[in-house]
Amino acid sequence: PTMYNNLPEKYKQVTTIFMSGYAEEVYRDQIAENANIGFLAKPVGIKKLAETVKLYISEDE
Repeated sequence: PTMYNNLPEKYKQVTTIFMSGYAEEVYRDQIAENANIGFLAKPVGIKKLAETVKLYISEDE
C-alpha cells in the first residue's frame, strides 16, 4: 500500500489487487475507499488468484 499511496491521483483508478501475508484489516480502510482495490491473503492458490483477476478484469469491461 505504500507504493499505491504514492501514486499520482490519476493512476489510482487503475484496478489494484493487494496480496499480503498480513491480515486484511491492515488494508481495510484503503479497500473500503476504492472499489478498484481487491485483496488476497497469502498463501493463495492459483485457482483463487485466477478467479480474483478474472473478476476484476470483467468489471472493467
